[in-house]
Amino acid sequence: MFAGFAVFWLRTGSGRIGHGGTFTLAGDVVWMAPLFLWAIAYYVGSRGPIRSLWEDPVRLVLDDRGVAWTLTGDRSGFASWDEVGGMSSDMDWRGPWRSLRRRDGAELVTVRGPFVDETTGRTVALPMLLVRLRPELFEPLDPRHPDRACVRRASA
Repeated sequence: MFAGFAVFWLRTGSGRIGHGGTFTLAGDVVWMAPLFLWAIAYYVGSRGPIRSLWEDPVRLVLDDRGVAWTLTGDRSGFASWDEVGGMSSDMDWRGPWRSLRRRDGAELVTVRGPFVDETTGRTVALPMLLVRLRPELFEPLDPRHPDRACVRRASA
């Protein structure tokens, strides 16, 4: 941005935009190009809203038998409800992620979110969804933050 002002000042002799009656092409390119490049990188990148045009979505299916998943690159798996011990969540510089864990704490699968319920179109928190679908098996790890993690009930 400052480079654009510098080019404008060199071309017009003024630091006021619009002073001199016109914008310069060189100043516009130097000033606006980084903004456009960042916008393109966001919309087309791995986190952008149109990534679904070229990237297969991650699918998690929760049904009466258990949890099935399909990840990018045709990686898939399944875990019965007897195997599932809970779900944890966290966030890093790439965004939020969820880990489905076995009863012994070992990781079954880790997926990046956020997730959208295909039937309602709403964003869902997977630990809360697990508790809502199978309340006899799972409970929130922290009742004040049920969206962060859930664990298997001690009685289940």
